[in-house]
Amino acid sequence: MRSIRKAIAVLLVVGMLSAGCGIVGGDAGVESHTHPPGTGPHTHDGTMADGSMTHTPVEAPEGMSVSLQVIVDSVSGYNLRIATLGFRFAPESAGAAHVPGEGHAHLYVNGVKTRVYSEWFHLDGLAPGTNEVRVTLNANDHSPYATGGAMLEDSLSLQVAG
Repeated sequence: MRSIRKAIAVLLVVGMLSAGCGIVGGDAGVESHTHPPGTGPHTHDGTMADGSMTHTPVEAPEGMSVSLQVIVDSVSGYNLRIATLGFRFAPESAGAAHVPGEGHAHLYVNGVKTRVYSEWFHLDGLAPGTNEVRVTLNANDHSPYATGGAMLEDSLSLQVAG
């Protein structure tokens, strides 16, 4: 089993290098979903359709962005990179007052939220099949960042073999 994982990892790395990037693409079981304004799973005020998120969004500083990148881990699971521009992870300020351009991320895996305080996160134990992964950038006070009313987020579907 370990040699199969290693062979798959090598194939994925070769594929990534030949594509000129370090992220796993759609052919390797990852499909990206960047939500255009007003089309994501949120209402215009940042609350989830089920009402679970109640923080009012704050306007992101100009140029702030986020994207998810997935790399198959050579031992188990996946390494997620939360690549940002114009944003600083500030775990020491979680729950404190809003400071433009800093905060943390909220990572949702199949709808279950966890806080992330740095650029990298190891994801393991996913159920076989399609797993939905979404990340939002959030201010210190947990308010989600938005640009022009659109949530600052990225998402992807991760296919896990059975």
